[in-house]
Formats: sequence, structure tokens, C-alpha cells
Amino acid sequence: MGSNSGFKNKFYLKEKGAYGMDVLECPFKKYLTELGCPELTRIFCENDERVYGNIPGLVFERKGTLGKGADRCGFFIRKADRK
Repeated sequence: MGSNSGFKNKFYLKEKGAYGMDVLECPFKKYLTELGCPELTRIFCENDERVYGNIPGLVFERKGTLGKGADRCGFFIRKADRK
């Protein structure tokens, strides 16, 4: 998910047991919009929730996604015992 793949990311300070980043530009959204079907982008966003949201011992939190109309895709992953 780096800039070589067409993503533009903003990373947050690292803290033990947690990871946070926002995706500001997404090649899936760009390409699907060029094809005339931007609504399909939300499927890619929902896949993140299925994958990261089902990892035992971790919590995946997200406030919005580009594919669902937000200005960024938020990724925040933390150990389940941290708040």
C-alpha cells in the first residue's frame, strides 16, 4: 500500500501495541472512477473490514473510507486489551 502502487498515506506516531494511518489517495477508487463505476470502490473498503476486523487479539477501527464518501480511509489497529 505504498506510493509506488498509487496510494498516498499519512502515518501516525507509532505506539506500542497500536498502528494508525490514513489513506488519502487510493488507486482502486481512481481506476474504478475512470471506468465509470466508482460505487464498486466500497467493496474494496469492506474487504479491509472483513480481513483486519477478524484477526484474533486485534481490534480494527475505522471512521470512514474514500469508497463510502469520506475524505480518507482510516486504519487503526490495536491489541484487543488496549484502549
